[in-house]
Amino acid sequence: MGADWLGVELNFINHDAVDYTHPALVDIILASSAYHHIEDERKLRFLEKVRAQLKDEGIAIFCENLIGKYQNPAERAVAVTDFYAERIKEMARLGTTDRRLGLVCRVLQYELDREYEWKHSYSEFVDNLCKAGLVVVNKTKVWPIEDLFKDLKVGDFVFEVRKNA
Repeated sequence: MGADWLGVELNFINHDAVDYTHPALVDIILASSAYHHIEDERKLRFLEKVRAQLKDEGIAIFCENLIGKYQNPAERAVAVTDFYAERIKEMARLGTTDRRLGLVCRVLQYELDREYEWKHSYSEFVDNLCKAGLVVVNKTKVWPIEDLFKDLKVGDFVFEVRKNA
């Protein structure tokens, strides 16, 4: 499906991002909340695919929720629960009590069940980018703005990524 937006042709493709190969190299890849929906064993292949599909001067934008560091499944469960507990507290503070609160609780359960959601820590994400031949050239933390977590690399981030020269 193509669309013209301010003179720029946009094409939206619905496909498995790990297996899809676009017929031409592209200038921009937007992966908004994509990485954490890809199973751990496929994440590196996904990032390698992103690199392979970019023009040399192209960029990839990743919008990702990143949890705290962990060494084993029990620590991962704690990191995920801490992440969502703060999200739920903020929603309550803002007065959000509708079905969005239930959705966030369901996503936490998906994380704990390792179903549909496979979040990583900041360092795991950046390490996988490096292994795939990609480098972060800019990043912005968009949530939380205040220091809710001891680890300042926990939260929602936007990364601008390029091929590593």
